[in-house]
Amino acid sequence: MTVTAVVFDIGNVLLPFDFDPATKAILSKSLRRSPEDVAAVTSLKDELETGAIDGHEFFAQVRERLDYQGSDEELEEAWTSIFSPNPPMWDFVESLAGRLPLYLLSNTNAPHVRHMFRTFSVFSHFDGGVYSHEAKCAKPSEEIYRIAEHRFDLVPETTLYLDDLEENVATPRQLGWNAIQYDFTNHEDFLQKMKALGIP
Repeated sequence: MTVTAVVFDIGNVLLPFDFDPATKAILSKSLRRSPEDVAAVTSLKDELETGAIDGHEFFAQVRERLDYQGSDEELEEAWTSIFSPNPPMWDFVESLAGRLPLYLLSNTNAPHVRHMFRTFSVFSHFDGGVYSHEAKCAKPSEEIYRIAEHRFDLVPETTLYLDDLEENVATPRQLGWNAIQYDFTNHEDFLQKMKALGIP
């Protein structure tokens, strides 16, 4: 199969993530910690990732709903500290850099994007990205994949897409993309799939 571009999800592909430590850090400085309060913050996350609210409003509402007592810096640091590197996938990205156009397609938000690009060197290899908070839509909606096609002039049949969630690879497959579900705990299986596609 000919591949002319590779599109990567971020979370649990390039960067494994875990919200639990962030939640604990935020709640440790909050006076309201009920399940209902936490659920309200979860709904705010969805609004943030689809661009319904921006980062400033998100943090202000989290502070108000949880009666958060820490500083603004502590709140943002907790919110952005969920990610860790995935060195095997970084090696794969570096092996493709300069050989194929590399793009990002992620359900994410502005504070996380700023943090990721500031903190993790792997993002220097990418030629562009489509992010849900900017696109005002999210995976697995067909719309966000169409935005990526248009923005990067992607040819579906020769585009390879990598995502950790089955529902997020199902939609691009319907659009004619070559989409593969990735498990960062089994990178060797992924490498075998790449070899089968002729991507060493």
